[in-house]
Amino acid sequence: MKDDNMNFKKIVDDYRITYHTFEKYEERIWTAEINIIELYKQIGEIITTKDNNKEQYKDELLDTLCQIFRLMDYYKYDIYKAYNMSKRIYVADDNDILLKLIENIGSLSKCIMIKEKYYFKTRVNEPKYNISDEKMMNCFSKHIAYVLKMADKEQIDLNKVSDNLREIDRKYFEIIEKENK
Repeated sequence: MKDDNMNFKKIVDDYRITYHTFEKYEERIWTAEINIIELYKQIGEIITTKDNNKEQYKDELLDTLCQIFRLMDYYKYDIYKAYNMSKRIYVADDNDILLKLIENIGSLSKCIMIKEKYYFKTRVNEPKYNISDEKMMNCFSKHIAYVLKMADKEQIDLNKVSDNLREIDRKYFEIIEKENK
């Protein structure tokens, strides 16, 4: 999906359709904290499926990208701006991309903890610094860059993966609708 704005837009649009459909059936609001927990879960699934289940690995790679979209929507950050920023991030074609992704999620988690005011109270009630929008956007754009590089490295067409998952989700929602009638 190298430098293809239309393909990226389609993935974002697919994510939003699916996400808003899921919202109708979810029993509680997905806070930033739940989103980060889900993101870590997705990374764990990437790690466990990378070498032994290519189809699930593709799904998990897309899921981790969509989880970032969900966090960006939660905080009202511009996904397309982060995507354009991600194009300027150099990602070496090596085996450390997954490690960089995990490190970046650690940085993002720290930013969210501070933004949401989760910190240990010592002598000072608040951290001495705030998380800037620039720092948040930097974490989001790095995540996008790393996931897209991983997909390119494995020759994964995330658009096809998105199409397949949308079809699975569509069938799932039909079943739920029938059960709810």
